[in-house]
Amino acid sequence: MKDYEKKPEQLISELQAAKARIDDLQKVLSAVAFGGAAGGMSPVIRRYQRAQEALRDSEESYRALVETLPDAVVMTDLEGNVMMANVQAAAMHGADSSEELLGKNILELVAPRPKERGLDDIEKACRSGILRGLEYEWVTKTGSSLIVEASICALHGVDLKPRALMVVARDITEARRTDSALRESEERFRILTESSLAGVYIASQGRFNYVNPAFAQIFGYEQKELIHKMGPLDLVYPDDRPLMERQLALRAAGPSDAAHYLVRGVRKNGQIIYWEILSRLIDYKDTKALVGTSLDVTERKKAEELKDEFVITVSHELRAPLAIIKEGISLLTEGILGKVGRKQQHVLIIARDNINRLARTIDNLLDISRIEAGRTNLKKTRVDMAVLARACAAAFRTRLREKGVRLSVKCPPGAVVIYVDSDRINQVFTNLLDNALKFTDKGRIQIELADSRGSITCRVRDTGYGILKSDLGRIFDKFQQANQPKAGSAKGTGLGLSIIKGIIEAHGGKISVESRLGKGSCFSFILPKYSSKEVMREYLAGGLKDAMRKGVNLSLLLLSLDIRAGRHLKMMEEVIARHVRRDDDAFFRDGADFFVVMKGQGRRDAALLSTRLAQALRAYCLRYKLRSRGVLAGCAVFPDDGQHYADLINKAKSL
Repeated sequence: MKDYEKKPEQLISELQAAKARIDDLQKVLSAVAFGGAAGGMSPVIRRYQRAQEALRDSEESYRALVETLPDAVVMTDLEGNVMMANVQAAAMHGADSSEELLGKNILELVAPRPKERGLDDIEKACRSGILRGLEYEWVTKTGSSLIVEASICALHGVDLKPRALMVVARDITEARRTDSALRESEERFRILTESSLAGVYIASQGRFNYVNPAFAQIFGYEQKELIHKMGPLDLVYPDDRPLMERQLALRAAGPSDAAHYLVRGVRKNGQIIYWEILSRLIDYKDTKALVGTSLDVTERKKAEELKDEFVITVSHELRAPLAIIKEGISLLTEGILGKVGRKQQHVLIIARDNINRLARTIDNLLDISRIEAGRTNLKKTRVDMAVLARACAAAFRTRLREKGVRLSVKCPPGAVVIYVDSDRINQVFTNLLDNALKFTDKGRIQIELADSRGSITCRVRDTGYGILKSDLGRIFDKFQQANQPKAGSAKGTGLGLSIIKGIIEAHGGKISVESRLGKGSCFSFILPKYSSKEVMREYLAGGLKDAMRKGVNLSLLLLSLDIRAGRHLKMMEEVIARHVRRDDDAFFRDGADFFVVMKGQGRRDAALLSTRLAQALRAYCLRYKLRSRGVLAGCAVFPDDGQHYADLINKAKSL
């Protein structure tokens, strides 16, 4: 332990030990000197000389110890008059040297309130030997004061009577100020959180360290029932646990932005609520913890669902007559119903284009309603993002040539594989490329992909007009359009960027934009990498939620092989893909285990598909002469075999 880490009483013990060694040496010297004077023997004189040298060394060590201590050390007589002070005592007083303190009374330096307390402490130290943990006000040369922690020790002579006093003092002014500031901060935090209408919690190691009254009220518990006994995962609805587990894992992995997400929670009485969470990782009591705010948004969610149902209903009601009108116009423009003049043809084409525009607007409204309602059903599969990006770029070649704009795709070598909904990410690329081309008259557009350990970053850059700085903060809001500096720029509904933001966030990713006016823009989105097991659990949890809402079955098939050859397992995926044809069905591979999720299908349909898949896999093994003990098949059906995705997986594995 370093000197500055020691407490005053530890330093006093060391000083006492050093002083005791000096006293012992003085006794030896006295005895040796007396013996040498009486006997005059040479060995005695040598012993005397060695004792003198040892005494000098010990005194020098004692002085060095006192002078190098980080604390003020003052030695006084029994009246409190200073006989010795180290440089730290002088510095604490503001004196130029230790000599300035000599002759002063200790009560002039250390000013207890009242002064009589100091005299009492001196008397107690003389009686008991040492007093520890005293707190005094230390007065400096300029009249200012410090708060010091002190210990007083009585130094005894050979007759065991007190001969002097030693005071060791440490400046704790800053520590006291910090403690006071901390207490004030804690009091402000307590007042703020205790009176807050939003729920506030601090959690670490899977348990709540603190919850405020509002948080406990949201879930119908007493505070004492939650603190140190439960954690966030204990309050979340089972099917939403994967989302919260993923968010908790992301926060625990290291510094990151605050997480803002919505899950369903379960109150003490079993009632299901919608729980909106904003959380961030902090340092808390020498460990990492999550601090979060929580809101019960159940009523708001119900209102949003009513609004979304209204939008969806109206949109569907509009689409049917639009389709009929569009078909009638097509019959006219194609001359099927008779010859149409040039002017009539022109008018009909304008009408058709506006109908198409209106249809796209309706589709956008439906998309945004589904996204806001959390009904974006993603069908995630293994996708090579490099292949997808190049395919999207190829679709724009003609328009690019017509406008004279160059397009390039920059990808890392090899495949850039990730689990995403291919159609939805294609929609994101298409929208970004369409915007880039719309607002770029010359120069180039570039798609960039960057593959990192836990995510894939995609960028779409252009050298177009750029976006005003004032518009960047609202560019992803609904019905918002940037004020393009070029007059006559094409206008849309203002929903495109809001939709792609919803698609990216539904994948657990983030999207952002950077732009300089006149230099161009760069839209970037980051997609996290998930294992096939994580994707399957997410898809299965979402499927169960829909099945509960609609009151239908959901089946999970498991086909397991004892083959480890990666090439053949990859080809077996293609075999299964050819048999899983329904849009609502999806399959996933975890090692040599193949899982198929069948939405809206019962045990009979699941058994038929399981038989076909097992036969197809056995045929593949025979064709390539693969050694295998066969295909093990299992099936679990909601709600008969379980209500939670983990129950269905375990049931399928047990068969």
